[in-house]
Amino acid sequence: MQGAGDRHGPRGSAAGRAGRDARLDAAREQDLSCIVCPVDYVALDLLRAAAARGVRIPEDVSTVGFDGLSDGLDLLGLATLRLPVAEVAQAAVARMEELLVAAQDDAEGPPPPRRPRCGTQSSPGT
Repeated sequence: MQGAGDRHGPRGSAAGRAGRDARLDAAREQDLSCIVCPVDYVALDLLRAAAARGVRIPEDVSTVGFDGLSDGLDLLGLATLRLPVAEVAQAAVARMEELLVAAQDDAEGPPPPRRPRCGTQSSPGT
């Protein structure tokens, strides 16, 4: 998998176009199965560029965006990941409260940080 648009400048810039084209070239040359884009608008730009070059999404290479820009992206052929922002914010606030309480109660300071969990979960509407 390759990232699109990540270190190659904003969409529409010469650097952004070069990065997007490099990702499409790499997908063809290295027989990659998917190009992961950091945000949906970069993925949409990639879809346009792929169509212009005759690259079929998802037959030749799949693409996925990240942020769930708006409803209906699936109708355009874009898969997107939605981050449950409210849940993540609630968990962050709860963890900060735990650390603050622990720091006040323990003369040695707060407990060590937890290891982040990585995985996929399905939630309603995603």
